[in-house]
Formats: sequence, structure tokens, C-alpha cells
Amino acid sequence: MLVGGSYLDFSLLYNMGRSTAYHIFHQIFDDKLVKISSSKYIQDKKQMEDVALQFARLSKGIICGCIGDIEGWIVKILRPTTKCDQQPSHILHLEGIFGMNVQAIIDQKKKILFQSILYRGSKHDSTAFKDSNFYEGLIMKLVWLADKGFYFIGDSAYGIKLVLLIPYDNVCIVSAEDNYNFFIPLQEYVSTPLKFSLKHNTCVIDACMQLYNFIIDFCKKNYIPTRLDELEKLVFDDDCH
Repeated sequence: MLVGGSYLDFSLLYNMGRSTAYHIFHQIFDDKLVKISSSKYIQDKKQMEDVALQFARLSKGIICGCIGDIEGWIVKILRPTTKCDQQPSHILHLEGIFGMNVQAIIDQKKKILFQSILYRGSKHDSTAFKDSNFYEGLIMKLVWLADKGFYFIGDSAYGIKLVLLIPYDNVCIVSAEDNYNFFIPLQEYVSTPLKFSLKHNTCVIDACMQLYNFIIDFCKKNYIPTRLDELEKLVFDDDCH
């Protein structure tokens, strides 16, 4: 339902009626069960250290100090009517699709640490990111982050060069630059157009991201590691520290 489907898609699977399905839907909308505390992340040194350790594990110790992957993408929506928006061209992206500009920072497990859904598709990623509350706090801590060896991974659109690693362009196969790019985990997002009214699209995107984080946290809490997993983690973490 969060991506525009019908309760009929899963009513047979879970034996629930229309009223129950929409009750759950609006509970996620209204109660914000898994709220993303975007502004607090840059103030939480312990969380940043944990995220950096995740990236180090993923890259086998090559990428150390990374505290997030900065991403911007367009969430497709249906073409709005002039009744919903008098200037639908503001929603039209350069690629010719109608959408909402979403900015996010994710960790190695793709959990969302920061989100901003302020602008429509015509806005550039750098502007959408700079107008967020997170960016204001980030600018104040740029030097501190650099001194601690923390940095983000992203593309050159974001104006935080002091703490930003970007992938190389036009690299040769089996070169040092190619090996470097292999460990830069930039993500790509693909979605079908949301089928909600224009004014509800932001709420839907927000709810999807919160629900996504909930699923990641749920899987993490219910994962039972093997003895070998625990031993490998202990040895690797000791080496990183």
C-alpha cells in the first residue's frame, strides 16, 4: 500500500479486511512508529564509530572512517493535475520524469540515518541537501570530523569536500582507481510511480523510509549469530581498534 498498491494484494494472505488494512496504514502515517532522528546523528560520536566499523568490515579494512553514504534520488510520482499544482514543471526532473527529490544518508546495512524530502524533482541534489537542517549542523562540525578521520561517501554534487570521498570517473580496468571504486558502495534506487495525491507523496515516502528502518532493526534484533560469526567479528574489531 505504501507504494500505491491495494489492500487486496495481501488481504488473502493475511486474512484481513479493508478496515484493518487501512487502520494499519494510517497508524504508520500518523504515529510515525519508527521516526528517523536525522539531526542527532552528526552529534552522536558512538553511532558514527559504529557505522565506520560497519564500512570497515564490508571493505575488509580498506574503507576506514566512513560514516555514511550520501545519496539523492528521484521518487517517481504520477503526473500532477493543475488542480494539485499550478506549476507542474517544478516536479519534472531533467530525465523527463515527475518526482520528489529525496536526500538520504545510509549506513553499510542501508539503514537510513538522515532523510530530507523538501523539494520536488526539478531541484538539484546539492541545493536540496544544503537546505536541510542536517547540513547546518554538519558545516559546524566539518573540521572536527576531518580531525577524527570521519568522512562520507558521495558524488561531487555535495559541497563538503573536506569530508567527502567521491568515485573516480573513466577508470581503467584492474587499476588502483578501479579497485577503489569497487569499495565505494554508492546505491541506486528504482521505484514505480507513487499513486497518491501530490500533497500525500511526502508522507508516503517518509512512512516507507521509517518502515524500512524498522525492518532492518527487527532483523538485527532477531538474528542469532553462529559461534564462528562471533569469533570473526571479535578478531576483526580488535584489529580495527
